[in-house]
Amino acid sequence: MERKIAFTEVPYESLHKQIYLITELKNDEKLVTWSSKSTKLLILLQWEKTDLFNNGKVRRKVAWNKVAEQFNANSSVSVTGEQCSKKWKILEVKYITAMEHNAKTGSDQVDEEC
Repeated sequence: MERKIAFTEVPYESLHKQIYLITELKNDEKLVTWSSKSTKLLILLQWEKTDLFNNGKVRRKVAWNKVAEQFNANSSVSVTGEQCSKKWKILEVKYITAMEHNAKTGSDQVDEEC
């Protein structure tokens, strides 16, 4: 079985490191390029399913699979629950980095972009 590996570089300036997230893809999966529209849809769907993520009885994997099902129904792009989960983690890191940067005095304000 052939596996493709994609590296996504996410800067994390407060730790002065580069975090490399590795996504292993199976043959039937496609690497998704997240457009601004797709990212906003993911944020909206995750917000709508907040109760699933906060419910201790539902596993995160199941919750992300439900988000992916609804995403696929509303978009021309096909994603898996794992891809949604990884994108969400990247968004969290970018948000935290922007907030830490903006909290420093003398720093230019950075807007969090999707």
